[in-house]
Amino acid sequence: MRSMSIVKDLATCTRNWAEDTRDRVHAPSDLMGMCAIASAHLHRVLKDVGVKTTIAANDGHVFLLLRGCVLDVTATQFDGHDDRPYPRVFYRRHKLIQLENHLRWRSHWDVRYEFSTIEELNRWQRDWSPDQQACGNWDAEFIRDPWKYR
Repeated sequence: MRSMSIVKDLATCTRNWAEDTRDRVHAPSDLMGMCAIASAHLHRVLKDVGVKTTIAANDGHVFLLLRGCVLDVTATQFDGHDDRPYPRVFYRRHKLIQLENHLRWRSHWDVRYEFSTIEELNRWQRDWSPDQQACGNWDAEFIRDPWKYR
């Protein structure tokens, strides 16, 4: 499916952009603290090419939902938490994740909140550290041409 190829390419571009700009928000190389920023950027560029996603969150993480799957470009922040490394772009059916984690006290991808717009996410994040909020961290150059981060 052509649209899935575009999704994966734009997710990789978003991950590359986040790695290149992480110092501006004081994030470590695993991108801990950039989940909302990177997810909002990816949500926006996917919307621009006609792909609808939902921004999902729980009390400790923000990621995207797409066609029943989790799409997360900052999953590497959980390396070592689950005795396995995560790929730079994590894409997996949400139901499978729920089954794998049913004995754990929580999953990184439990969905407690869903947002259809970045503005809704911004309102929910108002008590977060400013460095981790999706608002105010827009990189206009990335939004204009995310493909340059291939």
